[in-house]
Amino acid sequence: MLKAIAIADIHGSVAYIEQLVNYVKSNDIHYILVAGDLAADRDKTTFNRVIRGLSLSTDTKVVFVRGESDPLTEYTKNNILNVENRR
Repeated sequence: MLKAIAIADIHGSVAYIEQLVNYVKSNDIHYILVAGDLAADRDKTTFNRVIRGLSLSTDTKVVFVRGESDPLTEYTKNNILNVENRR
């Protein structure tokens, strides 16, 4: 059975990402669905740090939609799917 977790409004909280990654690993989650706002104030550095934390810390697939606080950027990694970029 596939398992997914949905998150939103992270706003750059690396501490939250660390907790999330631990939860995902402990519970055999297959997908993380992100409904935007990984960063705060469209800060590209924060956005990249959060998405990198998700992608490097787990083999779980990450599917996200850019929120209004996220930068206008195309982020692609093997286990990352930006719905807008359709990777």
